[in-house]
Amino acid sequence: MDVCINSPVYQPAAGGGGGITTPVLLESASSAANSQAYNTGSVTLANGVVHTIDVTNEHFSGAQADTVSITGWTSEKTTVYGPGGGSLQRQTRLWRVGDGSTGALTIDVAGGSGNKQCAWAIVKHPGVDASTPFAQASVSNNSDGVGAPNNLLLTLPSLIDAANNAIFAGFGTEGSAVTQDAGYTHLSDSGTTATETRLETQYKLAAQTTCQSTDIAAFEDIGGIISEMKKA
Repeated sequence: MDVCINSPVYQPAAGGGGGITTPVLLESASSAANSQAYNTGSVTLANGVVHTIDVTNEHFSGAQADTVSITGWTSEKTTVYGPGGGSLQRQTRLWRVGDGSTGALTIDVAGGSGNKQCAWAIVKHPGVDASTPFAQASVSNNSDGVGAPNNLLLTLPSLIDAANNAIFAGFGTEGSAVTQDAGYTHLSDSGTTATETRLETQYKLAAQTTCQSTDIAAFEDIGGIISEMKKA
């Protein structure tokens, strides 16, 4: 398992984001193993604080898009991307409120034994509402790779509270690294071109409804999820 841990710091910007404090990356990792269960490293889920985990996984056959679940976590949004006749990829965002426990999480992949690999990012969101962490339904989008560059635009219909809420976005690719959109701060990057499953997440003090991936290779499939995180 490849692991990268990084905890960037965000400063409130004029015109938005004053209500939510620094998000913390707990783990960014990937596995090239063919498996139906992937174990994260040991993480502490801070008591009363909202946590998210974004997961990308790939299946050998386009006929099946394996769903992802973690005991005690709620699925917020999922999107499937990839060609209908080849391998199919899924990106999923799950969340839970921490209880102070420490340990590894098990990412369960439903379906047959054809799951090829997996990448994930676990993020702690201090200052986010523990009862209703998402101000509105998260939005997903996907694109099958045609031409170059194959960048993907994620768009929320509007912002519920631009002055206090924040935007959290993630992109799953077939291996290309994603450069964060203008005004966003990079959170995580896990997976490689060799594994053909890569996940990038980024964060922005809410001042816009969109987030766009950049630097995606030609003919590469991509999926993404964008959420407005609600101030407590």
